[in-house]
Amino acid sequence: VLGLRVGDSEDKVWLKLGMPSRQVYRGNDKTIHYDDMGLVFFLTRYTVTGMEVHRGASIPGYLPRALWAMLP
Repeated sequence: VLGLRVGDSEDKVWLKLGMPSRQVYRGNDKTIHYDDMGLVFFLTRYTVTGMEVHRGASIPGYLPRALWAMLP
């Protein structure tokens, strides 16, 4: 998803997509949600362990983040 992969660090996700819409903590696990893009990242100890893409992402919300993610 936008150049992000399982095994990437949480920092890389934040650098690519900016601040998430919300974060949920459970023990050593964390879920970060980008509701405007329909993306969810599952992390364990600051490392991406899974990703989900959901329907319902809005183009006005998705477009700025997608453009930001394409910058080197």
